[in-house]
Amino acid sequence: MTFYEAIMSNKPNQTYSEAIGRTRRTAIWLDPISIDRMTDLLDLPRGTTSGTVPVPWHWVYFFSESVANSRIGRDGHPARGDFLPAIRLERRMFAGSQIQMFAELRTSREATFVERLDAIEEKSGTSGPLLFVTIRCSIEQDGAEGGTEKRTLVYLDPPGPVAMPKVQPFMPPEDGETACEWRPQTQELFRYSALTYNGHRIHYDADYARDVERYPGIVVHGPLIATRLALLAARMTGDPVTWFSFRGRAPVFVDQPIQLIGRSEKNRTVALRAIRCDGALAMEATARTSYAPPLLKPE
Repeated sequence: MTFYEAIMSNKPNQTYSEAIGRTRRTAIWLDPISIDRMTDLLDLPRGTTSGTVPVPWHWVYFFSESVANSRIGRDGHPARGDFLPAIRLERRMFAGSQIQMFAELRTSREATFVERLDAIEEKSGTSGPLLFVTIRCSIEQDGAEGGTEKRTLVYLDPPGPVAMPKVQPFMPPEDGETACEWRPQTQELFRYSALTYNGHRIHYDADYARDVERYPGIVVHGPLIATRLALLAARMTGDPVTWFSFRGRAPVFVDQPIQLIGRSEKNRTVALRAIRCDGALAMEATARTSYAPPLLKPE
């Protein structure tokens, strides 16, 4: 039975069902030079992090696996069919994440990243079939669990051609909000791709982004926008972010301005959003800046 037949008959795809529960462990030495490079990318002074890995900078180490070049798929990611099943939908998006840190993650020592394929859910949207993949992650260091993450990936077939958003003036922030503008450049996207070992071609190959995945231009990484929002929260509070959740709402394209907005709320919480140049909500997020008992539990 094909994926499309499974959608039409409302029967689960056995291949996807069998993939649930797959687990892999990756141990990596957290070299400090990667954090130095991220501080450069974000125009921060070297030494800002004092030997720690801020949220969500762990993606520098634990975002994309390294595989042989012969095992790279057309989109630039590792070919599907290993840890992730052989999903045939063309477009892949890192749709959201929820991160909880219980202790500081330190550089110049090893950490282990444990991933478990937790759920694969098939849905039907306005543009056709959708596949939601949930991956539960754990970060271990010095013999203890230091944090958790729940990642959501979305797969779909590219819709019809979409026009490039038209730039218009941003609305002024509301009372009590902090706002700043950011215009991501091609070299910034390249450097972030290199830092996170993310080979997805939509972030550097304009022809592929346009002709295959049907975007109007090079796409800004959702995790890079999330990293900028988390940095805004840390600046607003003066404390490191220890809990962070984001959800992507609309794609953003290179060399177009983005408005980043934060509002301080109760319980050391900051509500965040990223506004696209045409006024569309590109991302919404929430950050907290105090260590607390684990909040990430299976739903």
